[in-house]
Amino acid sequence: PAAAPAPKAAAAPAVAPAAGQLNTLEEKKKFILKHEMKIDDQQEAVASEPNRVKKKELENALKKLQQDATYVQTKEEIKEIEVQAAKDAERAALTGGKAK
Repeated sequence: PAAAPAPKAAAAPAVAPAAGQLNTLEEKKKFILKHEMKIDDQQEAVASEPNRVKKKELENALKKLQQDATYVQTKEEIKEIEVQAAKDAERAALTGGKAK
């Protein structure tokens, strides 16, 4: 039963798309969602592993997933895009109100 989650995680596409391939906000959000599902799967595997040595290996793999450069960078880009979109919407509302 403990070995079942590991093949599932291995079956998921391990190759992360390059940051250049994530052009739209929607693509970036999909990437983050998939990556967070991998992180969650890895956390479940760590929690259900009774063997200390195996558990340490799984924890290291989890840490690598959480600190993945593409994941961290994409997450920051999404935050910046959403903040900028909010500012643009506010600015448009203010300028739109004065123009009428």
